[in-house]
Amino acid sequence: MDQNGATRGMRASQIEGFLREALAGGKMSVAELEERARAAGLVDEHQSISDLKAFKAAKRSMGIQSRRVGFGPGAVWFWTLPIPPSVAVTAAAIEPPDVDVVDLSDHAPAISPCYPESIGWHPNGVPLEWTRGVAILQLRPRPSSIPGHRWRLFVEDCRRFVASPWAKRAAELGWTADGLFGSQYPRPHEHIGSAGLLWNLAGGQIVHLHRDGVTFVTENGSERTFHRRPNRAMGFLPWR
Repeated sequence: MDQNGATRGMRASQIEGFLREALAGGKMSVAELEERARAAGLVDEHQSISDLKAFKAAKRSMGIQSRRVGFGPGAVWFWTLPIPPSVAVTAAAIEPPDVDVVDLSDHAPAISPCYPESIGWHPNGVPLEWTRGVAILQLRPRPSSIPGHRWRLFVEDCRRFVASPWAKRAAELGWTADGLFGSQYPRPHEHIGSAGLLWNLAGGQIVHLHRDGVTFVTENGSERTFHRRPNRAMGFLPWR
């Protein structure tokens, strides 16, 4: 094998190892995978793992599956490792007949970095109400008034937010739980103009946060500005 071939083989092995480790805990959004890949030096600033040949090849060889949650500009793509045949057969064997199968993504992941009581750590120095609230969201079933895909998207955005430096920045600038997570109505997805930042984010990536608003890039690459809501009590805070 020539030197170029050896280099390509080493990079392919490195990417497969990265994906196996990143997806070991379950599905992950493509946006978060790209952030981790950039931090690991595997992806340049403006590259996408969905377009890079090395990542596409690793995805094929590992049997990684793609799944879309939502529709239109707010849709989010996730990658997940295939379920081993033995596990799939066992799950099918113990599943009782004639029951409705609940999508586990309507509930919390088994392990969450946003559960401070279990890890004794206060992520990024953000208010404890936020971290506790998001931990509750990841454990409770979705409200019946909110569609499954929209609830999963909201919870994932909340989880990413409190685990990021943006949460600490928001707290320093006086943002409140209501302004971030709340809504004036129990169907926030139908009243986005009266809902907090995390309901408007819909899978987008924050690029700038200041006292009066937030600039973020949506899943389809367009830039949007969210203006901070007045400090008033919201009628709906999802973890209450």
